[in-house]
Amino acid sequence: MKAKSARFERSFGESYEFRYRRVWSCLVVFLAAFFSHQPRERKFAQNQIKGRWRMRLKLVFAAAVLAAFVGAGACIALVLGVFSVKALSSPGLLVASTLLLPIATIVFAAIFVYRHTARRRKLQAFLTTLIATLLTLCLFILASVLSTRRTPTEPTQPAGPHVAA
Repeated sequence: MKAKSARFERSFGESYEFRYRRVWSCLVVFLAAFFSHQPRERKFAQNQIKGRWRMRLKLVFAAAVLAAFVGAGACIALVLGVFSVKALSSPGLLVASTLLLPIATIVFAAIFVYRHTARRRKLQAFLTTLIATLLTLCLFILASVLSTRRTPTEPTQPAGPHVAA
């Protein structure tokens, strides 16, 4: 028995009892550290569960509002500022092509939100697209209401006798 432990001491450089105590002391230190930090880990796990359902809604709303204002504003400014009233009454391909500006800004905002979020990317990009589209439509309606004439013009009556039917 003595020869076996002496061979063990020579090969590993320390006694069996010393190793045994060192392993148990490491295990006790590890268990003490594990149980003393358990509330912190629970809190971390609870924050992870809450964070899983959270989205970056500030980013979604900011990108959607910016896309709507830039896209619709550029389109409205081009239509009202550059094109004449005659072009608005009979819109052509040039006036219709100004609608590509809001579409491009909405797509850019959706891609931006998709690239800057970690979870639920598709949902957040879809929400950005939906909110920006609704805001753009609201801005178009508001611009058309504000740019209409206040007093409607009556059609001129043709000269001559009026025939009653």
